[in-house]
Amino acid sequence: MTVHVTRTDNIAADTNDRRSIWRLLNSSTVPGLDTASASVISYQQRPPDAQLGGTHDFAEFYYVISGEGVVASTGTISPIRAGDAFIIEAGTAHSIWSTSTEPVTTFYVGLRGR
Repeated sequence: MTVHVTRTDNIAADTNDRRSIWRLLNSSTVPGLDTASASVISYQQRPPDAQLGGTHDFAEFYYVISGEGVVASTGTISPIRAGDAFIIEAGTAHSIWSTSTEPVTTFYVGLRGR
């Protein structure tokens, strides 16, 4: 059995004005991995009336590591904070953002091939 260890400090974050993503486990870091991916994502503040983000053809699992924010989907805005976990079903338009000046940081798993 092979063990793959990836550290956030060895990965350059993919950053824009809304979030920073450290892509820990994917086909680039683990050869042949195509059924799941895992990342740490920090989300910044956004206006509550911002458009929803895109959809994905796979389910997504999130665990909130730190901070407070919201997860929004069509017609729903749910508060989230450290210690919360949630799943976004495949095909659901959604957005996540911080509700304070500090980012809300999550551990993310994309569940492909489900």
